[in-house]
Amino acid sequence: MCLDIANQASLTTYAEGLPFSEFMRDATDDHTRQLELVQHAGEWLDAYHRTKVSETRIFQPKHAVSYYHDLSERIQSGDLKIAAKPRILHGVERLSELAAKYSDQQTVSAVQYGDFHMRNLIFNGTCLTGINISRNQPAPVGHDIARLLLDDTTILRSSKELENGQIIPADVIEAFFRGYRLVGPDDPSVQFLPYAKILGSLVNVPQRRNERSKTNQETLERLRPIAQVAFA
Repeated sequence: MCLDIANQASLTTYAEGLPFSEFMRDATDDHTRQLELVQHAGEWLDAYHRTKVSETRIFQPKHAVSYYHDLSERIQSGDLKIAAKPRILHGVERLSELAAKYSDQQTVSAVQYGDFHMRNLIFNGTCLTGINISRNQPAPVGHDIARLLLDDTTILRSSKELENGQIIPADVIEAFFRGYRLVGPDDPSVQFLPYAKILGSLVNVPQRRNERSKTNQETLERLRPIAQVAFA
C-alpha cells in the first residue's frame, strides 16, 4: 500500500493465515498431502513469474562459478574461515563441472521473488500470499525454484532419500512441476542453481562453533549431509 525506501518501511494489507512451513510440517505423516502442498506452491510461483513479461535467454552460470572460485581461493589461503571446508572446496570443483554441462542452454527469465522460502508464504488453507518480496529484476526462474525446493528438502526430508548427485527428491520435483509450467524440471537453471545455493548457505557458517548462531548451526547440520550426497 505504501513504500518509504529512505526509511526502509512499508505498509501492506494483512495476510490471513500461517506460514506455509507450518502446513508442511503438519503434513509430515501425510506424504500425499505434503506433495499436494508442494504442487500448490508451484502453481503460485508460476502465476507470480507470469505477472511481468518473461523472456527466453541463454543460461550463463560462469558468473556463479567465478564467484565461488574466488571464495575457494580465499578459503585455501586462510583469508576466509568457514565450517565444512573440505565439503565446500569439493563442491566448488563440482560446480565447475556442472556449469560446463548446463551452459549455453535456453532458460526463461522472469521477475524474481528473491528470498522465496516456506516462511515467506502465508497460507490460510486455500489461498497463498507472498511476503517479504526482495527482488523485482528479471532473472532465470531457477533462482526462486531452487530456493524453495532446497528449503523443503533441508527442513522436511533426509539425505538418505537422495541418490548420489541428487539434491531434491524425485517426488518433490514431480509434484512441484505439476503446478509450475513456465519451464520444466530439465531447465538448466533449475538443474544447476540448487548446487550453487547449497554452497552459498554453507559459506556463511563460521568455522568456530562459538561464533555460530543457532540458525548457522542448524544450517550446517541440515545441509552438510545433503551436500555430501549432492557433490558425490
